[in-house]
Amino acid sequence: MSNYGTTVLCEGETPIAVDVVFVHELGGDGRDSWSRDGLMWPEELFGERIPNARIITWGYDSSPKDFFQGNGQQTLKGRALELLSDLKDERRQEEKNRSIIFIGHSLGGLTIKQALTKAHGIPNKA
Repeated sequence: MSNYGTTVLCEGETPIAVDVVFVHELGGDGRDSWSRDGLMWPEELFGERIPNARIITWGYDSSPKDFFQGNGQQTLKGRALELLSDLKDERRQEEKNRSIIFIGHSLGGLTIKQALTKAHGIPNKA
C-alpha cells in the first residue's frame, strides 16, 4: 500500500451509504498514523461496526521540514487541493452525491478545513 494518495481500506457492503476519509497529522502517514500494535483501527474497527461505509485513508508528504520551508499556508492550500483531486478521482460518477465523513488529526484537520473551504468556493481570509 502506498502511503500517499487515497487508499480504500474497506469497500463496505452494498448499498454504501457514506465514505469515511481519514487524514493524518504533520509528520505522519496514511497507514502508520492510524495503526497501533499491528492494528489498523479504521480498517479493523470501522469496517466491522459500520458495514455500509467505505473506509478510505488519504496520505500526503507531511514532513515538518518541507512543510515549514517557504510559505506553509501555500503548502496547506496545495495539500487541500490535492485531497480534493484525489477524492474526485477515487469516487466513481455514481458516487458523487454520497456523503463523506472526514476524520483528521492535527494538520489533517486543517487540510480538511481548507479543502471544504475550497470545495464550497468560500474565499480564504487568511
